[in-house]
Amino acid sequence: MVEECGDISNLLTKIQKCFLSGSNLKFLDWEKTIEHIRSSRDPVEAQESVLQVTVLHPSNLLYPVKEDYQRTFLKKFISQLENCGEEVCESLYKEYLVRLSSGEPQQYHHRHFLINGKTLTIQEHTSIVSGGTTGLATWEGGLALSEWCLHNPSLLRGRHVLELGCGLGLTGLCVSLCCHPQSYTLTDHHPAVLRAVERNLLLNREILSDIVVKTELLDWEDIYNTSLKDVDVVLAADVVFDERLFPALVATFHHLLSKTTSFAVLACTERNPQTLTTFLTLLGQKDLEIEELECPKPETFLYSLSPPIRLFSFRYGGQTRCADDAGSTDGEDRHG
Repeated sequence: MVEECGDISNLLTKIQKCFLSGSNLKFLDWEKTIEHIRSSRDPVEAQESVLQVTVLHPSNLLYPVKEDYQRTFLKKFISQLENCGEEVCESLYKEYLVRLSSGEPQQYHHRHFLINGKTLTIQEHTSIVSGGTTGLATWEGGLALSEWCLHNPSLLRGRHVLELGCGLGLTGLCVSLCCHPQSYTLTDHHPAVLRAVERNLLLNREILSDIVVKTELLDWEDIYNTSLKDVDVVLAADVVFDERLFPALVATFHHLLSKTTSFAVLACTERNPQTLTTFLTLLGQKDLEIEELECPKPETFLYSLSPPIRLFSFRYGGQTRCADDAGSTDGEDRHG
């Protein structure tokens, strides 16, 4: 009986993690979910338990997940029950109808990530491109980079960390919450992105520790005129996509990795292998030594690995490696 309760709890946790983060519903095991409901002593109560950890969860009621996503989730849930002849509870129909009759389309929605018993909330724009930037949405590379950081906190602990193209700040919030850097600087070139980051910092102020987290406008083409210094670790995700930006981006990495102990970790969703090869070649021409890291499997964060996500660490050639266990996923360093 204890083992059975544990299995049900794990199933509900997985459903909750997927729903609250607005992740692709393919991560849900519908077969197990329906099996759990049909084998329950009270199938109606079992359906309502799923509702409680998803659409009726306090985080979703306060800061709603994308409404289209909620409708799709509820419709799929209902159809799975109907297809196997299971009676659908009134509460499930009610929540679906409420979302069918909702008003104007959302301009913003939220995603909630469950980390170390705490809930990290991100507000993002409903449109992928808004105000001339793609930085107001969360991308797969940022999720994979955040996962890597959770697996390697010792490489970030006590360090001055700077992120390029920070987007909505997910990686910065994750690192600040779990990896205990001395400071974290979120940078982007678009003012609207930094305003969104500052909103997300406010949303999560209660769970952030005493780590110094700040935002700064940074134009890669003007990197030599910035006051940035004392950077130990540079992080970036999904910034390698436009070859016109490569010279400025490479110069920025080259400038920031000035300390003998500094290193960078870059996550790239490989949509065009030649584009990535071109960028890595330019890094090598700047005497930056590149090492490919193993991309972690989705655990705390759910993301697709198709197209593949590739991670790289680099530093000035000839320097001592930041740690022999870079890319390690041993149990001591895991916080996922």
